[in-house]
Amino acid sequence: MKYLNGVAVCCLGSILFLSCQEQFEEDSERQEGQQLPMSVIAQIGVIHNEPTPRYSGEVGSAIFAEGDKIGMFVDDNPVTEWTYSLKWTSPKAYWDDLVTESTFSAFYPYNDATTDRTKVCLPSLKGQDGSWENIQKYDFMVAEVTQAYGEDGTVAFTGNNSFRHISCLVQFDIKAAGTLSDAVLTNLSLEGGNIISSATYSFETEKVTLTQEGDSDLLSVSLNNHSMADEKEGVSYYFILNQKTSDTPVSLTLEYSVAGKSYAASISTFAKDNAFKEGTHQKYNIAVNGKEIQITGGEIGSWNDGGEMGDINLDVKTGDEENK
Repeated sequence: MKYLNGVAVCCLGSILFLSCQEQFEEDSERQEGQQLPMSVIAQIGVIHNEPTPRYSGEVGSAIFAEGDKIGMFVDDNPVTEWTYSLKWTSPKAYWDDLVTESTFSAFYPYNDATTDRTKVCLPSLKGQDGSWENIQKYDFMVAEVTQAYGEDGTVAFTGNNSFRHISCLVQFDIKAAGTLSDAVLTNLSLEGGNIISSATYSFETEKVTLTQEGDSDLLSVSLNNHSMADEKEGVSYYFILNQKTSDTPVSLTLEYSVAGKSYAASISTFAKDNAFKEGTHQKYNIAVNGKEIQITGGEIGSWNDGGEMGDINLDVKTGDEENK
């Protein structure tokens, strides 16, 4: 009986050896004779229990939406375009083999102008209208991961390797109180050094580089004669801005009318000590009493995880003037 058990063990060992050898030969033939399709999964920041479609009207957890496009570099190879429609697809993405690790550098949104992983073009920040629905036109995100084929050839931009926002999201909450209770909002403008200048991103340095520093940018947005009389809680406007590269303050101007009479209220020292740091969501509360505009409070948090906001330090001076 013991001998028979020994024979069984020997036979089992032989079978396992032959099975492993056949699998190794099968994998080798697969590498040499077949292409290995590549797939992608991607998330944005930290996914909470109830992620919402990106730019659906709420700042917080988000997921990619139908028709979104990303660009992806594999090591130093040319960029490939990926499109989301229930899953990410690209017509020309394959693995070289099953064991070699590669670095995958991805960016959103895809653009034809980007051919170098050290000079990825950011979207133009000009033309913003302040609406949350259109903020996706100006957003820019990156993700990077190093891995091999793994179990099924899926490149995973998840967890710590998820997509993250590079620019700063600035939100202005204008309350329907005091003078603004019956006001009509006509224009909001921001002016400061390079706040909406064109820029590129490098995966090597993980930094944004302005194409030309020192410019004073003006972002002027028509508020389309928005009546505050119809707003119980107030109205919010959203903008994406570059991280500041100097201590030069950014000015904020709100133009409005009351009973047909026009006013312009400005804050020349807005964001003097605020760098508009990348990946942050900054919220400012704006109120107008009489002829004076005030920033009454603010919060700052991570745009990448949509988590809790904390107080932001405000160092602003207010001023106003009536247009005659």
